[in-house]
Amino acid sequence: MNARPPPFPLIRTETTRLPRSPSHGTDRDSGRCLIALRHTKRRSTRLKKIVIVRNCYRATYAPIMVENMREYIPKNSTRYTARRGVPLEKLKALGFEVCAGPFIVDEPMHNCMAEMPHKEFAALWATHRVDVLGSIEARAFDQTAKFPETPTLAMIRLHWESRRVHEDWDADRIKRLCALWKLTPFELAELIQWAPGHMDRVLNSDALKKGFKMPGPVVVWFYFLENIRLGLSVFPDFTTQEEKAS
Repeated sequence: MNARPPPFPLIRTETTRLPRSPSHGTDRDSGRCLIALRHTKRRSTRLKKIVIVRNCYRATYAPIMVENMREYIPKNSTRYTARRGVPLEKLKALGFEVCAGPFIVDEPMHNCMAEMPHKEFAALWATHRVDVLGSIEARAFDQTAKFPETPTLAMIRLHWESRRVHEDWDADRIKRLCALWKLTPFELAELIQWAPGHMDRVLNSDALKKGFKMPGPVVVWFYFLENIRLGLSVFPDFTTQEEKAS
């Protein structure tokens, strides 16, 4: 990849929302997030003069992983060199610090391995950025142009927000839902075509307590299955005012 400003994709913003798989994966956000690192301890003159830009990702609630950094890890650290990514905390322990990011760009940078002088990166960071509308937690990039706002879209968004479908989910509530349907957690996961491994991690960790949000389709399915037993309708009413009046 040429790291100079013209071909470098526009930098959207810094973000806490990271892809869930490495940049060589197939997730829709795969390869979109980058991180810029610099070295502060090693005696190497070359390392002190450059900023290293790489892809980064976070597998669900795991630590931030930085790709293509194995060459900077001691050869005897086989525990880390055998993996595609290196934990950011491990890199910090070796003398790296975050220069910028994690941040997202207009176009995915698969297997990004850009290296540039500090001044060049500073100029890139200062001039090659654009603003993003809306909350970065809710949007990975500016969706207003790609997905225009419509009355129905706004109605659906407000419908789920008013029902607070993303709130108050914990392991106990999921287990109660399983008991309601007389299913095991993994049977429930299979029913909605959610990978059983994801269900296992949610139930047997502190992910939900730490603020991890389950995917929207999963939450809506769980919310629907909770209420259908009570005979309650939870879906938006798409009937127009004209249809209601007729």
